Amino acid sequence: MSVNSRREEYAAQTRAAIVVSARTLFIADGYDKASIEAIAAHARVSKGAVYHHFSDKKAIFEETLLDDIRSARDVIVERMAQLAQASGQNPRSIVLSSMSATLAAFGGDEEIRTLHRQAHAVLGAERLRDIDGKESLPVITAILQNLADTDELRDVDVPMAAELLLDLVRAAITTVALAGNPETALEHADSIVSHMVSGLFAGN
Repeated sequence: MSVNSRREEYAAQTRAAIVVSARTLFIADGYDKASIEAIAAHARVSKGAVYHHFSDKKAIFEETLLDDIRSARDVIVERMAQLAQASGQNPRSIVLSSMSATLAAFGGDEEIRTLHRQAHAVLGAERLRDIDGKESLPVITAILQNLADTDELRDVDVPMAAELLLDLVRAAITTVALAGNPETALEHADSIVSHMVSGLFAGN
């Protein structure tokens, strides 16, 4: 391994350690109390190393949230691929299963709910919408386009439908995260989203 490769590997490991430590502290103590100094100490790196990788604490929080979003997205995409290969699975059931999996991934985990409760105050609604537009919208658009291509979707504008569906799912995740009883809220949200998504199916 070359010197540059070792440096790149070490840099990647340091960055990952910072994000993991920050996530732990954001969940345990909250964004406001999780200082750069505390994050550096928890990650066993210098404060300068933290600033080498991130401009400020908000940037670390965003990276932490992105990690969760991407991990959940990858699991959901893999789940959809498995369903698509399974016998007897039609496009509609795959879509409904993917919506349920999305809500479960973000609403069924207390640590992720804790981060999402802080996200609006830390990043703001506009930035969160930008993140969702980049990370989640392409997946939802592809799901609806697949329905349209198989004549399973009503005659609607697919890009607009995808944006509205993303808004619905985002609102459901936020509602569950803020609920006093998130488990019950997740069940209700899953049922409501399922009924609303079914309204897009052709023939309904």
